[in-house]
Amino acid sequence: MNHYQELASQILIGVGGANNIKSVVHCTTRLRFVLKNEEKVAGEKLLEQPDIVAVMKSLGQYHIVVGGHVAQIYNALQVLLGGDVEEQPVHGLMNQFIDIITSIFTPLLGLLAGAGILTSMLALFSTMGWLTTDSGTYRLLNLASSSTFIFLPVFLGYTAAKKFKGRPFVGMAIGAAMVHPDIIHTAGLFFSHGVESRQTLDTFLGLPIYYIDYSSSVLPVILATWMNAKLEHFFDKFMKFSFSDLLIPALCLAVAVPMTFIVIGPISSWIAFKISWLIISLYQVGPGIAGLLMGGLWQVLVVFGIHWGVVPAMMNNLSVYGYDVLVPLLMPAVFGQAGACLGLFLREKDRKRKGLLGSASVTAFLGITEPAVYGFTLPNKRPFLFGCLGGALGGLLVGLYQTKVYSMGVMSLFTLAQIIPEHGIDATVYAALAANLIAALFAGYMSYYFAGQWVQKASDVRQSPDIEADVIQADEVASDHAPERARPPVSFSKPIAMTPPMQQQQMATDASVQCVLSETIFSPLSGAVLPLEASADSIFSMGILGAGIVIIPDSGTVYAPVDGEVVSNFNHSHAIGLKTQQGVEVFIHIGIDTVKLEGMHFSAALPKGMQVKRGQPLISFDHAAISGMGYDLETVVLIKNTAEFDEVICHVQRGEPIEHGATLLTVRALV
Repeated sequence: MNHYQELASQILIGVGGANNIKSVVHCTTRLRFVLKNEEKVAGEKLLEQPDIVAVMKSLGQYHIVVGGHVAQIYNALQVLLGGDVEEQPVHGLMNQFIDIITSIFTPLLGLLAGAGILTSMLALFSTMGWLTTDSGTYRLLNLASSSTFIFLPVFLGYTAAKKFKGRPFVGMAIGAAMVHPDIIHTAGLFFSHGVESRQTLDTFLGLPIYYIDYSSSVLPVILATWMNAKLEHFFDKFMKFSFSDLLIPALCLAVAVPMTFIVIGPISSWIAFKISWLIISLYQVGPGIAGLLMGGLWQVLVVFGIHWGVVPAMMNNLSVYGYDVLVPLLMPAVFGQAGACLGLFLREKDRKRKGLLGSASVTAFLGITEPAVYGFTLPNKRPFLFGCLGGALGGLLVGLYQTKVYSMGVMSLFTLAQIIPEHGIDATVYAALAANLIAALFAGYMSYYFAGQWVQKASDVRQSPDIEADVIQADEVASDHAPERARPPVSFSKPIAMTPPMQQQQMATDASVQCVLSETIFSPLSGAVLPLEASADSIFSMGILGAGIVIIPDSGTVYAPVDGEVVSNFNHSHAIGLKTQQGVEVFIHIGIDTVKLEGMHFSAALPKGMQVKRGQPLISFDHAAISGMGYDLETVVLIKNTAEFDEVICHVQRGEPIEHGATLLTVRALV
C-alpha cells in the first residue's frame, strides 16, 4: 500500500466507511463528501493525519482539505471504494446545484487552467510584438490553447454523463455533434444572411432545425446530456437482450441529437443569453459596488467551498459575449490573501515558518489560496480580514474601469495577460494592474504591522464559533509557567504550520522553565544535511507532516535513529515510522516519488510492532541503481507529532556532512 492509498484508507475510516458515503468528488485542494450519517465523521481523528489540512462542513458537504495531491488521494480512494458507492440524492436546491457543478467541472480544472495560461501568454507575446499572429508558431500554439474551449461541449458531455449516470462516450458524441464543422459552418452562413432565414431552411420530421454555433457553450450540452441519461435509463429498463449495449447508444443518439438542435439547444441558449445579459446589466448599473462586494466576499465563499456556483456564469459570459466581467472583479481577492501571507512572511523571524509562509505566498499568487488561507491568514484572523479588505478595494477600482477578461483560466498572475483587449493595452489593463497591486500591498502592509501576535504553540488554539467550518483561530500565547501542559481542544481544522518557533530554544536555559521530556534523535544515515524547506516535495517543505530535516545520502543503508517500535511501514519499503517510549514519532522517507519503484532496489519492509534498537539497520537500498534511474534520493527525517512538543532543535548546520549515529535532533517538552 503506497502513501496515498494509506491516507485514503484513513480518510475512508474517518468519514464512517464506504457504506456511509453517498458521493465524493474533488476540486483543486479538497475532497467533497456527501454522507448518509454525518455523526459518524471522526474529525479529530482525521486531523491526526499530517496530510489533512482541514475538515469542514458546508452546504451539506464535508470538505477534507488535502492540498495539491488531492487527485492522487481521490484516485486511491476510488480504488478502495471499488465503484460500490451507491449515490443517493442530495437534499436542497443549493446543495444539488453545487454538487452538480463541482462534479462536472472539477475534472476539467487542470486542462482549463493550462489552456488559459497558454492563451494569456500568446496574448501577451502578440501585444508586445514578440510573436506575430500570422506566424506558424502562433497558429499551432493558438490551436493548442483554443481547442479546449472550442470543443468544450465534448469534454462537458463526458463529465456530465458520468455525473448523471449515463454513458460517458454517448455524452461526448452529443457534444461532438454540437461542434461538428458542418454545424458551425452552416450556423455561420445563417448569421450572415439574417435571423429569419435560419429558422426556415431545414426541418426534421416537419420540425424546424435551429443551427446555432455551440462552440465554448456550457448549459446546452449539460441539459442535453441530462436528457440523454434519462433516456438511457428508460431503455435500460426494457432492453435486457444481449445486443442492447449496441442498440441503446444508437437509439439515444437518434433521439438526443435531433432533440438538442430542435428544442434543448435553442431553449438553453436563450436561457444562457438571458443569464449573461442579467449579470452584465446588473454589473453596468453599479460596477464599482459589484467589485467592492465580490472582491471582499470571494474568499469567504472559497472558505465554505461554495464559490463553484459562480464558475458556470463566468464560462457562460465568455461563450455568449466573448468576455467576462466577473473574473477581473475577483482577482484582487486572490492577490489580497497572497499579499497578507507575504506580509506575515516579512515579519516572521523564525526561518522554518518563514519558508512555509513564502511557499504559501507564491502558491497564492499562482491562483491556489487554500494553503495561505487555511494555514496562515484565517487562523490568525486579522490577515484574512485584511486580505478581504484589500480585495474589496481592488474590486472597486476594477469595477469602475469595467475591466474584462477574454479567455478562461485560474485567477492568478497569468490572468493579467488575459485581460488585454484585441486592440492592445488600454486603461482597463492599467486599472487591473493597479487594483491587484493595491490589494496585495494593502493586505501585506496591514498584516505586517497589525496582524497581532502570531501563533506560538500548536496547543494554544481554540475553536471559532464564527463559521460553520469550525476553523481553528489563533489565541493568545499561554503562560510559560502554566501548572500543566495545555491540550488542544477537539477541532475540525488546524494550521498547516505546526513547527514550534526556534526562538523558544532559549527557554531551556531559563530557571523558571522545567524540561519534562528530552529525546535525542540520531542520524539514520550518512550524507549532507539541508533544511526541510529545501525539500523538493512541497508536502515536506511546507511542514505539513511536521518539523525535521533533509539528508542527501551518500550510502544505501538506513539505521534506526532511536530505540522504539515500528508503527508504520510501506510495502514498497521507501519509508518507515518509529515511536519511542516517550511518545516521539520519527518518520523517515527515502527519495522523491520512489513509491513508483514499487519496492525495486529496496529491502523488504519491517513488520509493524517490531521493536528496534538504535543503530540497527532498518532499510537497505541500491543507491547507485535508484540514482541512475533519475530519482532524487533526498531523505527526510521528521517528527510527525511535532505539535505535541515545544522544541525541535537541529544540531547540524546547513550543508554539513553527517555520519549515521551522530546526534541530529533534540525534541523537548517544557513547562
